[in-house]
Amino acid sequence: DARHNDLLDLHARTINPAVVGVLKTIGFDARYTHGRGAYLFDDQGRRYIDCLGGYAVFAAGRNHPVIREAIKQALDMDLPNLPGVGLFRTAGLLAEKLLSLAPSGLKPSEGGWGKVFFASGGGEAVDAAIKMARIATGRARIIYCHRSYHGLTVGGLSVTGNHEFRDGFGPLLADTQESPFNDLPALEQALASNQ
Repeated sequence: DARHNDLLDLHARTINPAVVGVLKTIGFDARYTHGRGAYLFDDQGRRYIDCLGGYAVFAAGRNHPVIREAIKQALDMDLPNLPGVGLFRTAGLLAEKLLSLAPSGLKPSEGGWGKVFFASGGGEAVDAAIKMARIATGRARIIYCHRSYHGLTVGGLSVTGNHEFRDGFGPLLADTQESPFNDLPALEQALASNQ
């Protein structure tokens, strides 16, 4: 709280001055103090609808009372979190619940794969999806859409169709192919080449 007013200057000095400049230019340099549901509030008391939802992190809104209570309960349990070697106590419970919500045919009880992969972020999830697709199909080639965005890791950039993100990073993953977005004949042609 003591450094709240220094946030923009601190970020500009220590992380990325260009981002701060862009935020100021487009009027997104508000100093947010808290969030509730779909809203963010700044230090002037103004309320903003957060249409990005933290890039889907806050799909249930910020500080949702049920989620807050679950977090408090978990903290009060003094769980042995992050053992160097061992299992995360709540991971299996969450995986079981997620699989119970899975579409028919994906559930272990119905002969589906029935496994959950937990990732720390979107880039890691995309890299895992590339690996899983390759091992499941026995094929290396990945087709992606023009203007798509899949992250900033080497794997994610390799299947990102926004070249402004890719340019300058040298060779990326081999066996990737871009296809025009919303062009079914082009996609069918790319799939028919069966590389």
